[in-house]
Amino acid sequence: MDLTAAILEAMSDSVSAVGRTAPVADRLARLVHLARTAGGARYAALGVAGPDRDFTHFITEGMDAELMARIGPLPRTHGLLALVLTEGVTIRSDDIGSDPRFGWWPDAHPQMRAFVGVPVRSGGEVVAAYYLADRPGEGGFADEEVKRVELLAAHTGVAIELSRLWDERLELAVIDDRNRVAAELHDSVSQTLFSIALMSDAAAELATADPPQARVVLGQVRELARDAGAELREIIFELRPPSLDDDGLAGALTKQVGVLRRIHRGQLTFSSSGERRVRPRVEREVLRIAQEAIGNAVRHSGGADIAVTLGITDAVRLTVADHGPGFDPNAPENRTRHLGLTTMDERARAIGGSLVIASEPGNGTTVALEVPVAG
Repeated sequence: MDLTAAILEAMSDSVSAVGRTAPVADRLARLVHLARTAGGARYAALGVAGPDRDFTHFITEGMDAELMARIGPLPRTHGLLALVLTEGVTIRSDDIGSDPRFGWWPDAHPQMRAFVGVPVRSGGEVVAAYYLADRPGEGGFADEEVKRVELLAAHTGVAIELSRLWDERLELAVIDDRNRVAAELHDSVSQTLFSIALMSDAAAELATADPPQARVVLGQVRELARDAGAELREIIFELRPPSLDDDGLAGALTKQVGVLRRIHRGQLTFSSSGERRVRPRVEREVLRIAQEAIGNAVRHSGGADIAVTLGITDAVRLTVADHGPGFDPNAPENRTRHLGLTTMDERARAIGGSLVIASEPGNGTTVALEVPVAG
């Protein structure tokens, strides 16, 4: 495989890695290796600049872990390292130590001579730079070697930008989950605990004056404490869903319903047909929609029966139906106060599906999702 093909393959691997759980440094490490190979260098690094122009990542090759530990923390953007970022041009030096633009070495840093720095751009902005140092023989890097690294740099900006966008998306997802959990804790568990505190005070006052009534109140406190524990288990289970990889969508929903069945006062059933596996993203989003719909039914159905069905043929079809009090799904206040309705709809559209929420006061609620398997 020639170098150009290797660069394209490495870029494909790096871009396709976006969305997987590997850290940014692991996603880009192969590119650093390729830069070192392209330039025939002993040492290579990729410095990714943050908003303040300091490095957020500095991925190296050619130095072992022990040497890196002795050198210390990430380098600051000074000297020639900074110059590549600020001027946005390739900088070469045959003897970096005698170059007037050179800054300084940390005490444990190996002494280097030949140097080349190549900027990496994204959207016209310099977002990173490749740094190569030392090569076999005397003299600096050859023109052809520098051109190879510049070719690699021209494509690296795409991978860095996609990695950043994905990490921002993950961060927003974490924030969204934190806000949702905070709202759940405030709306349910904290209110229950507040009631427990008030009723405990009342039981203490009745303990001497009216012991039989105090026992009644303590029994109510016990029931409230059990309810709070059940609500907490439900929230924790939503944060740690079953493994789709191991269980498949039907298996994951079986476990989800099994947990919620223990805390729901009414009958909660689940039936499924079709063992076909579908795209991982579809399985993930359908599970999240199901969790939201079943959770809403458990919370708002007043203990009424709930039926969950899943079918996978030419499409994934999920239905969550309860015989609870129902509501008006088109009322503006329900969309603004209960963001779960909007979130379910957005998740469905994101995977090419359709979501229908059928409900009216006094007639229960049915959530129906359909997602084509093909596409």
